[in-house]
Amino acid sequence: MKSKKKDETFVRFSATVPPSLLEDFDKLVKSLKLDRSKGIQIAMRNFITEESWRSLEPGNYAGVVLITYNHETPGIEEKLTDLQHLFLSLIAANVHVHLTTEDCMEAIIVKGEGKKIKHLSESISSVRGIKQVKVSVMKMP
Repeated sequence: MKSKKKDETFVRFSATVPPSLLEDFDKLVKSLKLDRSKGIQIAMRNFITEESWRSLEPGNYAGVVLITYNHETPGIEEKLTDLQHLFLSLIAANVHVHLTTEDCMEAIIVKGEGKKIKHLSESISSVRGIKQVKVSVMKMP
């Protein structure tokens, strides 16, 4: 993702969207005290970051692998611990939260090569008892 250069000019363009989408976008932008152009710039940068991750553009990323799981599933906590030890070079921190008497959430803070982060998230997804895995990363400069 390219950053704005000091002498960079701006380009005006148009887009066609459903009226309800524009109305929702404008309400959100206004609540954030932004103008529409700034909101679109933020949305475009977020889209580029998300899609470059999905296509595994080469490079290093930093972010979080967020998982929810049923801790009563036999062996799940040991499997998750073992997996995290296999990917120790990627993991900077781990936060564990009890959601209900049965469900837990972990936020695994990661930093490293995108392919390795993807491999970690896929490995976690395959563990029995995992309910959801969400990866949110940003490309590092």
